[in-house]
Amino acid sequence: MKRLLAILFLLTATCSAPQAQQIGLAYFDVNRLHDTLPSLFYNDSAFTPEGRFAWTSRRYHSRIRHTAAVIDSLSLPLIVLWGVENEEVVRDLVRTLNGDYSYLHRTLDTYDGMDFALLYHADRFSPHHVTTQRRSLTVDGFLLDFGGGRHRPLALILSHDPGEARAELIRLHRRNGDIPVILMGGMDPSAAILRPYHNALHAAELRGEGNRMWGKRWSMRDHIWTDPRLKVLRSGVYIRPYMIDSKTGKPISPTLKGRKKEGFGGILPIFVYIRTNYLQ
Repeated sequence: MKRLLAILFLLTATCSAPQAQQIGLAYFDVNRLHDTLPSLFYNDSAFTPEGRFAWTSRRYHSRIRHTAAVIDSLSLPLIVLWGVENEEVVRDLVRTLNGDYSYLHRTLDTYDGMDFALLYHADRFSPHHVTTQRRSLTVDGFLLDFGGGRHRPLALILSHDPGEARAELIRLHRRNGDIPVILMGGMDPSAAILRPYHNALHAAELRGEGNRMWGKRWSMRDHIWTDPRLKVLRSGVYIRPYMIDSKTGKPISPTLKGRKKEGFGGILPIFVYIRTNYLQ
């Protein structure tokens, strides 16, 4: 466990200091970040003050603070969140952050009410067009290249469904030609739709790293795939000692009734840095 922490710390030690002509993106599954109010459209009774997790306002705001602390420590201009219940949860996160983030949220038609959200620095990314499917959110926009002073097109497909991701790729290329695409989500890396794209976390997986502890082993629950034209400078799993339970070696989850030490979700963020001076 100590060896893994040391390796991952070295991988992420420079994560908060991007240089000119590169930009960092992170994907963070916050693992069902609910508010305390019962939903009218799906069963979230466990996440209410009277429910199984005793999800009180105190516990909710404690988790908001812990999640915001992880986001602030990432200090990246583009951060994708999965597992937020609604826009009010995203607003509470953004209000708690020290960083100056704009956000984009859309309500999806998932069975458990979970949504994607995009946090972004408005001086580094400008959303242009947004589409949704049942379990997918697609945002195409422009990156600002500090080095060259140019705006460069980039699309993000956030999805857990390879079929939906493929449909979004077809729509994107019909609308925007050959716009570079980054796919993020919990899709199976062996899905045929992903074969033209580069699995940015493949090297980390070969080293035995992962962003979720499954049994006694780390596994890569989430992935980032990049367009072949994009130059990946570095990538990895973001981990800090305070995110890990010293007794179990697992990421700290907050959803156990009576837990004294609140966690942030139990799944570690993943990140990638790409060059911004592409398509020259």
